[in-house]
Amino acid sequence: MHPLPKRLHSIDVFRAITMLFMILVNDVSSVKQIPAWIDHVDANADGLGFADAVFPAFLFIVGLSLPFAIKNTLKKNESFFKIAGYIITRSLALLIMGFFHVNGENYSATAALPKSVWTIPPQLVFF
Repeated sequence: MHPLPKRLHSIDVFRAITMLFMILVNDVSSVKQIPAWIDHVDANADGLGFADAVFPAFLFIVGLSLPFAIKNTLKKNESFFKIAGYIITRSLALLIMGFFHVNGENYSATAALPKSVWTIPPQLVFF
């Protein structure tokens, strides 16, 4: 058994805060009369709201965490090709889940899949 890798608590804390903010801005989008700074700025406006800054923070923390995750996996003597295959498989699964999730709101009765299949929770399919 491999020893647990050393953790950078600052990365873990930033990741947790970012995830908390992601949940907050996703849930607050349906709330009426919230402060303007919390919500997304109108597409036609020249500005940036709090919600508009959360996704870049998420991309930053993913980019920051990835080299550490790969380094720890390489320490376990996993091959480069196995790591690359895992990254590609995981990326494709996330893209497919995102496609179904985003388009679920605009489901059409003319779609090839019935709505009950289209909206199956992705966790049941991919993990």
